[in-house]
Amino acid sequence: MASIQHQKGRPSPYRVFWRDDKTGKKRNKSFSRRKDALAFIETIRIPGNSIDQISSDLDIAQAMEHWLQQAKTTGLYGREQVESSTRRQYASHCAIISSREGATKLDKLDELECGKLRDRLLGEYSRPYAKKIFTSFKSAMKFATKQGFMAQNPAADVNILISKRQRNASRISIPDLSEVYELTQAIERLMKSKNKNIAKAWLRYGPLFQTMLYTGMRPSEIRGFMWSNIDWQRCGVNVTQRADEYCKIGPLKSGAAMRFIPLPSVVMERLKVWRGNCPHGKYDLVFPSWKGSIENH
Repeated sequence: MASIQHQKGRPSPYRVFWRDDKTGKKRNKSFSRRKDALAFIETIRIPGNSIDQISSDLDIAQAMEHWLQQAKTTGLYGREQVESSTRRQYASHCAIISSREGATKLDKLDELECGKLRDRLLGEYSRPYAKKIFTSFKSAMKFATKQGFMAQNPAADVNILISKRQRNASRISIPDLSEVYELTQAIERLMKSKNKNIAKAWLRYGPLFQTMLYTGMRPSEIRGFMWSNIDWQRCGVNVTQRADEYCKIGPLKSGAAMRFIPLPSVVMERLKVWRGNCPHGKYDLVFPSWKGSIENH
């Protein structure tokens, strides 16, 4: 006997509850539309039907590979395909999961097994990295459920939590104004060095580090920073693109990363001086290599 409950405020508010004919276990599955829930009830009323029969020959390694290929090609859940550095991270997570639980069949996977995998990752990796790996695993299991490989996601309620205290302890220390002043003075001294080789090198490094110091731009953003991004009138820079680890110019990681950052006049003056010495290249970059190409990662 199956039943539907309507749970307000959820993205998929219609939840079907039933008892599996094969195992006797209680099951549930959520739907965004009532008619989809009703249609699903009709499928589980077929005599001998069992949710455990869905793609029972698929194992975790295969499910992870399906998820990875979707992320690399058309994207997950309607989003764009992931960028190259994220693909590499996902592939690494898939390899870690597959080497530990890859042979486990999806129809044998339950919440207890997911909990064991979580605990094993926590025992082998730092908590933040274990959380990243397990988040990829949970996403892959969610994708397997959406694709019909499983009826429900046994990893949905298994989590790795990081307390606010631990998050605060691992935060990067931001230099205060006195430290910024000391760094600026050190850069100025190197730029005015009597050693010609040092002075030449810091003719480029000086504006580079001062720009990073006063903007907080990411290395990938600095590497993709063009002269047209500088607003000389407003005395600041527009961050609009980045250069990835493979030296490809592309969009920023998120819309929130597009921003205007004001700069002090001393840095703007340094940029004007550097412009007269900057190597020319295809992308009109502010900080290219000495050959004018995109600086290596």
